[in-house]
Amino acid sequence: MNIIRKSYPLIILILIITLTGVFVPCDISGVQAASQRTLAWSIVDTPSDNVNGMVIRTCGINDLALGPDNRTFYAVSTDNTTPNTGLFKSTDAGYSWSASIDNNLARALGFFPILWNIAVAPDDANFIIAITDNNTSMAASGGPRRAYYSIDGGNNWKDTLFGSNLSDNEYISCLDISYSNSGNRDIVIGTRSIGDTQGRLLTVRYSSSFTTTWANQPLPAVATAVTSVKFSPNYISDQTIAVISFTGAGATLHLGKHDATLNTTQWDNLGGYTAYPVSIINPDFPLAYVAGNIIRTGIELP
Repeated sequence: MNIIRKSYPLIILILIITLTGVFVPCDISGVQAASQRTLAWSIVDTPSDNVNGMVIRTCGINDLALGPDNRTFYAVSTDNTTPNTGLFKSTDAGYSWSASIDNNLARALGFFPILWNIAVAPDDANFIIAITDNNTSMAASGGPRRAYYSIDGGNNWKDTLFGSNLSDNEYISCLDISYSNSGNRDIVIGTRSIGDTQGRLLTVRYSSSFTTTWANQPLPAVATAVTSVKFSPNYISDQTIAVISFTGAGATLHLGKHDATLNTTQWDNLGGYTAYPVSIINPDFPLAYVAGNIIRTGIELP
């Protein structure tokens, strides 16, 4: 009992201190009353705040190539009427863009070309190939029939000499650039024709320049169009090329083993790819995947 009575003052003291802390006055002059606000949207400038993030007004992007440094981007505009609006470059991951390389290409050609596609080497952001029109007048399109390359990021341009390999109604539809192997690169270009009656795949070895020795790589079935082509990420060791082509029956994915020395390719089973070719079909709509219904396709490899 004595022990219990002696603890009372301590309990009362703790209670007084606690209550005193509760009633200590505080300054609320800086507290603002909450007010109702309506939901509002703000413009987010993407990819940059340079002219609201636009590359150029009233245009679309037909093709985009990203350099291996993750900072150098190339874009091809679909504006086919205004000079100096075809090819753009960004060196800060898309924050700002310049059309200076378009001017450089025009100086090399002697006119502003209509551009269609752009490709960049997987190990060199400065090695690029641009697909252009063969028409010197932007008033009318001659179609994608020329390929020009630059090894310094678009400052200087030269002809790949590919155009002389095309038939009258044949046009460039896709391209890719391989990794460098002791200074050598393989370049591959796919084609299609008006009415999709002919499609081919041609390759060439680049050392310090291009030659006219682009070689046809005949696919197992005669293609009406070649719409995608991609070198393997391990191309230096496995020499593999992936291709999507079309015939009258539909779309097919092929794998080929390319001999760069002989500039020949063995496709599918002959190249050691026993599971290929692979048919790409829609059983509910068997005619959906024919060349006349497909504008572009794409291949992405890990």
